[in-house]
Order: sequence, then structure tokens, then C-alpha cells
Amino acid sequence: MQGHIIDSLLLPKVLDEILTRGGSYVIKEFKIGQRQNDPSFARLEVRAPNGPLLQEILDNIHDHGAVSPATNDCTVVRADLDSCFPEGFYSTTISERKCACTENG
Repeated sequence: MQGHIIDSLLLPKVLDEILTRGGSYVIKEFKIGQRQNDPSFARLEVRAPNGPLLQEILDNIHDHGAVSPATNDCTVVRADLDSCFPEGFYSTTISERKCACTENG
């Protein structure tokens, strides 16, 4: 989000929209304009328990000026086993939660 997102109350509206619809967020970057005419900037990571709910949240916060920096930057794929990563999973970060799957479970 970019612009006068604090004094226009757009940022609080977006955060409230995320939470009331069952999602969560992480503020990844936040810059407040120094002067009255300076725009502010917020980069959020929006999370939801499932894909349809996430899409619903994103559609609703878009109405308040929140836009995705890129479209289709991830794909949701069902894993073959519970608590395991799906085939072809790749991450650029190290997860503390390890998956120790065997053929027997």
C-alpha cells in the first residue's frame, strides 16, 4: 500500500478487514512519510487457512488500495502425506519444522 494510508485510515481498514475475515498478516516493511505531503508505504504478507479465503481477503482489501506486487507468485499444492512437503517443493529459507517421512509413515 502506498499513499496517505495512515491519515486516511486505509491501513487500519485493511488490517481490520484481514482479521475479521479470518486471516492474519505480517507487516514486512513500513515507511511513514516525514512531511504532510509525503506518502507512506506498507508491504504486508497476508495469510489465510485456505486458498479461497485468501482470495476473498485479497479481493476485499484491494478495494481499500492494497495491491499485489506480483500475480501468481505461488501455487498451492496438496502434499501426499500429512506434515510433509509436496513433490517438487522448494524453499529459499530454512524451516525449523523438519519433515521426517518414511514409506511407513
